[in-house]
Amino acid sequence: ATDDKDGSFANLFGIIVCRVTCGAINYTDEVTPSTQSLVDSVLQKRTHHSILGDREKCRGTYREFIIFDNQQVYPEFVVLYRRID
Repeated sequence: ATDDKDGSFANLFGIIVCRVTCGAINYTDEVTPSTQSLVDSVLQKRTHHSILGDREKCRGTYREFIIFDNQQVYPEFVVLYRRID
């Protein structure tokens, strides 16, 4: 991301903090999961509302939450910050 060079937010960066309703989560900690199967569980079969790819467990990186319906997301806060060198 880059900062706003001019205007009201000069030298500031922004982030949106959202509240997300995950519902019934299709969890996977596989290194190479069947992507189509995971997506189908939400969009075709409708047995789940979201997907949690636990990369932290299988790769030591992070957990990935994936949703497909924008009505499950509520932008709650806008945070403006300045980076310190």
